Amino acid sequence: MVVFVIIMKAYYILINSFLRLIVITKNYGELVFQFFTIQMHFILCLKNYFLRLLIFSQWKMVLSDVFHQLFTPILD
Repeated sequence: MVVFVIIMKAYYILINSFLRLIVITKNYGELVFQFFTIQMHFILCLKNYFLRLLIFSQWKMVLSDVFHQLFTPILD
């Protein structure tokens, strides 16, 4: 249940940042491309997360790695 809440919060952050981009820029074609790129990155992170959870079952390592993968592109 805790994992589900964390995933939903991360997805909320993703949608919220996309809505901010809509307000800031008016170039919708580039914006849609960026949104799908970010969304694919999010889906790949979730896939990696669940695979590692099934294989290793090391919660702290998996969660810290997922958040690192999710938010590193935003900080760059």
